[in-house]
Amino acid sequence: MLRRCPGRPATWSDAVEVFTPLTLRDLYLTLSRDDRRHFLKLIAPYCTGLEPLILVSELTPSQKWDFNNRVFSAVVETCLPVLISEARKIVSEDSRLDDAEFDKQLKAKVSEFVLEAAAKVSALEKEKLKEARDPKPRKTDRDDEIVRLRDIEEKTFGEIGPALVRKNPKWCGKSGKPLTRDAVEKAYYRRKGMPTN
Repeated sequence: MLRRCPGRPATWSDAVEVFTPLTLRDLYLTLSRDDRRHFLKLIAPYCTGLEPLILVSELTPSQKWDFNNRVFSAVVETCLPVLISEARKIVSEDSRLDDAEFDKQLKAKVSEFVLEAAAKVSALEKEKLKEARDPKPRKTDRDDEIVRLRDIEEKTFGEIGPALVRKNPKWCGKSGKPLTRDAVEKAYYRRKGMPTN
């Protein structure tokens, strides 16, 4: 039972009712930019493909413009050179093509490129699913130490990486440097049996 204080909830159920979507939004707005990003990473595993679309639909026109530039500029940068290259190949093979035939051949080449790209993405997704289903062996001793440093010594995730290397030089990242803050945090939550990003 919560202590009764003026303006404070009297019971736990009252306290939970305080967290409406509006109060959660207001709390989110008090976070720093980095903490907002961190929060979004924490809730991302619980989202579907629909939530990002809802977010985008609520953006202002200028924010949507910025979003589209960020998302689609990468697509254009990837696809445009391929389109130009394929167009040059078609023209160099037969410069007497009429517009309709050129369009037809270019469309076929672009479709081929898109299908190949989709196949590569599909293969990557299958590999991710396989890794999730058959996880690689974990360094459980290291992860146990991460949990101990966090829960008992109350170190921050950023402090844990260097502390691990001091304890065991083999407990470093692939680069030979201490684990990053994000890697430590993922290992911590994974070892605790909690979802990670």
